[in-house]
Amino acid sequence: MVAGIILFGIAVVLAVADYRSSGRSDDVVFARTLTNADYAAPFETEAITFDRNQLTTRIRVSAPLDNSWMDVTVVAVSHGGQEAARTVIRLAYYHGFTDGRWWWTGRGKDTQFLTLPAAENYRFRVSVRAGAGANTVADPSRIAEPLVLEILRGGTRATRLRLLGSMVLAFFGVGLALRGAAKSRSDAPRPQSSPSLVVPAKGVARGKVGDRMVFIDGLRGIACLGVLGCHLFVPELSTIAPPLAEALPAAVAWAAHHGHLGVEIFFVLSGFVIAYSLHRHRINGSLALRFVLRRSVRLDPPYLVALVVSGGIAALSYPDSLREVVFWLGGAPGVWANAFYLQDLLRFRAMISVAWTLCLEIQFYLAYFVLLWMAQRLARATPATVAAPPRRVDALCMLALAAPLLIWSFSTWYPDARNLSFAGTWFRFFLGALALWATQSRLVRPVFLGVAGCVGMASALTGDARGGVAVATAVLILFACETGRSTRWLAGRVWQYFGRISYSLYLAHVVVGLPLMNWIWGAVPHSPAWAGLMAVVGIAASLGAAALLHRLIEAPALRLSQRIRYS
Repeated sequence: MVAGIILFGIAVVLAVADYRSSGRSDDVVFARTLTNADYAAPFETEAITFDRNQLTTRIRVSAPLDNSWMDVTVVAVSHGGQEAARTVIRLAYYHGFTDGRWWWTGRGKDTQFLTLPAAENYRFRVSVRAGAGANTVADPSRIAEPLVLEILRGGTRATRLRLLGSMVLAFFGVGLALRGAAKSRSDAPRPQSSPSLVVPAKGVARGKVGDRMVFIDGLRGIACLGVLGCHLFVPELSTIAPPLAEALPAAVAWAAHHGHLGVEIFFVLSGFVIAYSLHRHRINGSLALRFVLRRSVRLDPPYLVALVVSGGIAALSYPDSLREVVFWLGGAPGVWANAFYLQDLLRFRAMISVAWTLCLEIQFYLAYFVLLWMAQRLARATPATVAAPPRRVDALCMLALAAPLLIWSFSTWYPDARNLSFAGTWFRFFLGALALWATQSRLVRPVFLGVAGCVGMASALTGDARGGVAVATAVLILFACETGRSTRWLAGRVWQYFGRISYSLYLAHVVVGLPLMNWIWGAVPHSPAWAGLMAVVGIAASLGAAALLHRLIEAPALRLSQRIRYS
């Protein structure tokens, strides 16, 4: 553990050195806020001297665009008046509300790099074009916001080797520290992909108490593989998407395109697991602290490591290293928002594209915990009778409090079935929780079937596959519990392995697998056959990175979280 902390400390020192070395104030040789008057004609800076160690020059621009665009052309002119280097920085930021969901695209800040041919004096000629909407013709009068232009020397102090070294040290340092913290007796249970679920003792037919519900882990593995397959066909994530569709049979491509429905399985499973972990406990301040700490220890280490790796890989493409990544995320507030799963709520860029589901998961956990606390307080204030024993009173109070939130979520999602916010997705999470409650109380079963029937009917009428998959998952889980099949279905080693590494695979495929595949694709012929080969490379890299992340980070974090007991 001590060795891991030391390695992590060294990595932090190296990263801070990289960041600070690229942000010294004496690097800035030109800074100016441009207004509409500057857009009319090009202007030139004063002559700036560059020595042989400063030939990689940063051109940084930032503008608070609003459904508009800007093109900034910067030309380095040598002492003799010849053009030495040129770059064009294109900014565009658009946003709106379509199909029941807020969207945004583009960005209002960017950095480009100019490589100067020799050490001498250079002047920089700057010209700006701007416009609004979809109009490609420059229209400066429609852009009221100023643009900040900075020219900085150097950008080569923070070497790629040092940055790569800090990433490796941080990865292994966190792994060693977690393994040391989670070290326990040799007879400790083997870690699984989730807290070991057992068949609930009450309300389950022909199930053996104490048998782990392998079906839950198997479903999780199937869901993650579906998401991985789907992302191979998403152009924003995969550059091989168009030719890959030509390389595969139509049925395979269709199935892969619908792999995003695995997210709905994740939501339902999360509801079931969280409800199971809390259903026998009384909510109080101590339990709240333990719940938050246990969830944090379970989820945060793999996510934060993936966040660091993703930022490091992005930084490797910049001569200026980490500072440009922080700049891209929106500064320190954007970094902290990503670290605490708040990027969606606070509208910052996400370092990891799939993290939006993790943001929703955290919101689900907190909402359910508060809802259960309120239900238990209401139940304690309600006298129990012979006809309504305490456990039934708990269930009645929970259903009464959950009903308004469930109706709100249901009416938010339907009829357009597009809103992927907390409001639109909560009912899928709660379907999983209801499935668990239905195994515990016969009173809840008709309610569960009624809710599932309403969602299923609405899904059929609107053609909503997401809601249909959520209902099917919840019903299948309840059926498996009621018939004792939850300990047998999907018990094969392959499904169980993918279930164990599903969280790591979910993170690793967009952080390592797909970026590596896209990078290699840029150096090979663009044909359907090569696209198929690149898909294999991307999947293999994703699985390899996930196995490493699971073994070194996730599994120790899971063991450590299981030592935080609720009672």
